[in-house]
Amino acid sequence: MRKSLLMTVAVWLCFWMTTPAAAVTQSTAEPAEPTKEQTIDYILARIDDVKLRGGTGLIRTQSKTVKLVEKHVQYATVQDCLLTIRETRVENDVLILEKTVKVPLARLNPADVKVEAQRIYLITADDGFFVDQTVTSRRSAKAESVDRKMTDTVTVFFAKGQGEKLARAFAHLINLCGGQKDMF
Repeated sequence: MRKSLLMTVAVWLCFWMTTPAAAVTQSTAEPAEPTKEQTIDYILARIDDVKLRGGTGLIRTQSKTVKLVEKHVQYATVQDCLLTIRETRVENDVLILEKTVKVPLARLNPADVKVEAQRIYLITADDGFFVDQTVTSRRSAKAESVDRKMTDTVTVFFAKGQGEKLARAFAHLINLCGGQKDMF
């Protein structure tokens, strides 16, 4: 009887000593990974409505001098793991260039997200061309040409700062979308 009483006390003592430690361990555990929606919001806040170029200048022709106002901006959306990037170039309120790139994030390799200066490079996980890129150029009211091609690398521009964090966010989103890693 004495042995069983000592065993019961020892068990309760061990339980009582480890219970607060377990509670402390749980409270100091790492926070959960960001959700897909949180990651998309983070990325879009840094790459949507980014000014690529712009400014005011003068163009001289034989008959007159014309003031030129140029705006070149990148817009971005993500729906169902499809990143769509649209670049527009407007001169004097006339759309000169519109480039649309559609990137299926599941076809990217999360390990191959690179950052350089003000650019993030997204690269395909396989050797195939995967990005649908459409470029519409309008140099005059009459002329319109459309160039459509496939590519395996996409350049994404972002506002200054936090390039490494943005690259990690892209890699995380690619993982959440089922991105493909190299086999070896």
